[in-house]
Amino acid sequence: MIKHRTIGRLATALVMSGALSMGAVALAASPAAAYGPANWQITFAGTATGYGFWGWCDFAGGTTFSSGLATSGTSGDCQFSEYVHQPGVFSGTCESSLTLTAWYEAPGFFTPLLGDPDWFFSGTAVTHPAGQTAFCQTLPGVPPPTFSNFDSVLPVAAAHTSENGLVLPGGFTFRELQFQETPLS
Repeated sequence: MIKHRTIGRLATALVMSGALSMGAVALAASPAAAYGPANWQITFAGTATGYGFWGWCDFAGGTTFSSGLATSGTSGDCQFSEYVHQPGVFSGTCESSLTLTAWYEAPGFFTPLLGDPDWFFSGTAVTHPAGQTAFCQTLPGVPPPTFSNFDSVLPVAAAHTSENGLVLPGGFTFRELQFQETPLS
């Protein structure tokens, strides 16, 4: 026979457990606030024969605005990976983690091709694996460990952009090239 006191304790434990779980879920679902409220969140991915990349960036600390959208700021974070798989030549994957101290838009690599400016960054980068840092920095969009005014080779476009089949100078063709850029300011 179960006593009322035991049922009360069990009910209290279940309610507390549920409340703690809900708090943990809410905390985990909250955006990282290490650099303040985000002005932009972007994701990007692309594939071509023997090459590909994917990643995301979060830009915060907006300082300059145009039509209500931040065009520069003082902090942010980017995480992305690139791979090269050329049988008999080289195969490798690089992961880059960027801590941004400045970001802004300006004419860059994609401007002549797409008509949009690129995102430029200043900050620090950590590349993994560390033993391939020199190689990884030869790939597009991978900055040195400390950088300033670096063209990210990411075009500015407040929307979803699909450039599948884009041919770069020299004949390099992307089978898939996607950007999703969401302004939050």
